[in-house]
Amino acid sequence: MSREGMRQLRFEPALEGMRGFGLLWMLWFHSPFEWALGGFLAIANFFTLSGYLITCLFLREFEGTGRIDLKSFWFRRFRRLMPAALVTLAGMSIFALYVATPEQKARLSDDVTWALFYGANWHFYFSDAAYTRLFTAPSPVHHFWSLAIEEQFYFFYPLLVVFGLRVGSGSRYVLGGILGGLALASVAWSAWLSLHGATIDRVYYGSDTRASELLVGGVLAIFLYGREFTSPLVRRLIAWGGVFATIAMIVLWGTVHLESAWLYKGGLAAYTALPALVIVACILPSGPVRSFMSIGVMRWIGRISYGAYLFHWPIFLWLTPDRTGLGAFALFALRMVVTFGLADLSYRYFESPIRSGRWLTGWRPWLLTPAAFAAVVLAIAAATARPSVSFADYDPVGDVSAASDLILRLRDDGPRGADEGPLARVGVYGDSTAAAVNVGLQYWLDKNGTGRPRLGTSELGCALLTTGEYRYQGRNLKNPDHCAVRSEEWPKTLARDQTDVAVVSYGPWEVCDRRFPGEPEWRHLGDPVFDEHLRSAMLEAVDLFLDNGVPVVWMTHPLVEVRNPETGVAPETPYPESDPARIARYNELVFELEAARPGKVRVLDFAGYLRGREGGELDSRYRPDGTHLSAEGTLKLAHDWLEPEILRIHADFVAAEPAGS
Repeated sequence: MSREGMRQLRFEPALEGMRGFGLLWMLWFHSPFEWALGGFLAIANFFTLSGYLITCLFLREFEGTGRIDLKSFWFRRFRRLMPAALVTLAGMSIFALYVATPEQKARLSDDVTWALFYGANWHFYFSDAAYTRLFTAPSPVHHFWSLAIEEQFYFFYPLLVVFGLRVGSGSRYVLGGILGGLALASVAWSAWLSLHGATIDRVYYGSDTRASELLVGGVLAIFLYGREFTSPLVRRLIAWGGVFATIAMIVLWGTVHLESAWLYKGGLAAYTALPALVIVACILPSGPVRSFMSIGVMRWIGRISYGAYLFHWPIFLWLTPDRTGLGAFALFALRMVVTFGLADLSYRYFESPIRSGRWLTGWRPWLLTPAAFAAVVLAIAAATARPSVSFADYDPVGDVSAASDLILRLRDDGPRGADEGPLARVGVYGDSTAAAVNVGLQYWLDKNGTGRPRLGTSELGCALLTTGEYRYQGRNLKNPDHCAVRSEEWPKTLARDQTDVAVVSYGPWEVCDRRFPGEPEWRHLGDPVFDEHLRSAMLEAVDLFLDNGVPVVWMTHPLVEVRNPETGVAPETPYPESDPARIARYNELVFELEAARPGKVRVLDFAGYLRGREGGELDSRYRPDGTHLSAEGTLKLAHDWLEPEILRIHADFVAAEPAGS
């Protein structure tokens, strides 16, 4: 059969609106509004819808021609997706020059290059896992991670479909069995990774772990292709099932936290049952879901959703409360006008002419595409070129890559080197500040041959206090699920690493307001009730180490300056967490530990060390975000002070041990 004789797929306006509805929730999530905490789940809707639509196209082509033209498919996808992506990535050079914070600018060239070649999801996972780039303002191309997964899908999935159809002699059901089996394998793999200690980022960013959401769309397309629901009862059941699924999605979009553990143990895949049911309801001839999703404004947003998704995140990072002086809702309105305005212009006058073949015909794409790729890479490299960090006596920039590699090696391979002998085995424990401290300390212990590198345990986003709720940047938050397993994880890490000394770093979460269970009022450091809770938690942590035979070095924490995460600038009216009295009280409690556990705990005055330096406690060369050590800062700190101090204290602990112990 010729292409002219192929079955015509009916355009479904409700599916266009479904895409727009999901995008709105994504934009609310990124704003961020508290009532859209789970808006990130809309990404799964896009994945499932993409899997469904692409599979329908393949089934129609195979039915009509007996083959699938892979070259033609890939060329069409490239013409549809790459032009707007290139424009967005080219704009990052302007962002780097006029908007980016120093932290964003330092990594933007790498981010853009990986986004350009659709590897952003793995790049963001591996760079974050190295700990050296975790603690900075968000990348303006961070949202390219999901586009990378879709593009990887568009490359490999057609090969899988061709294979399935050939193996099954054209049987859709054999193909459906293969897709369903792979979807289940992806879910099982995600759950296995989560249960065996994989980070949330590994499951969230992984192409392998998110594949199930796209494959579910493919299975749905195979089930629905050519099928008509003629029974009035079946239509009613599907229609009202779609209503239930839509309401359930809205509830989840408003309540589910990104760090909810169940999502990463098969929950993301289970969630796709909801958008799958909505898709079925959308393609019915009539029904409440179809009517709602077919509303004009919803369809318009869906039509320009690709450009809007590309443009919105750098626009959000540019138009901030500090730059505009606007409140939350006025700022959101401004962002929407700019985002949708640019997306509509792009769709009408740039994306559509290229996709339809009115522009860039013949030889032009083959010449202009590599030229555009090269221009983007060269432009962002020029825009982000930066001098070394201005430490006069030691420039740590050259050691950043090697330090990152060491931490990655420790994470993947575990401790290395013989465990016997006098070299110190130092593990760093705490929150995200501990992760930053650990990079420089382990690097210099390893490079100087004075210690055996150990990974320790850093609980990102976790305070010492794990009960009740806390307030950060004016938002009321609950403790992440993974913060409650310290008593189980720390002993495991101590045994694995055979740790001689535990270095502990906390502080930024301890200065937050907190409401304890059963209490109506909010408390903070300096309140006797709060102080007693924190004192007990600190002693409990110390005793956890001592019970495992490991002495403790607890670091004081310098002043905390909580800044706007989008601009890297502190607001004119400081957040309560930035109150110097709070961190001062925290440090007083830290100093009490030496007397509470004499001979077993030593305090290392990090705050005092920075206070005596030229730049003071908020020296941006060390802590550019006002809280965490940068990659350069942790290397400089360990080189000049931290490594020698830890070795001195380790020697004191060894000397104090009873003979023969």
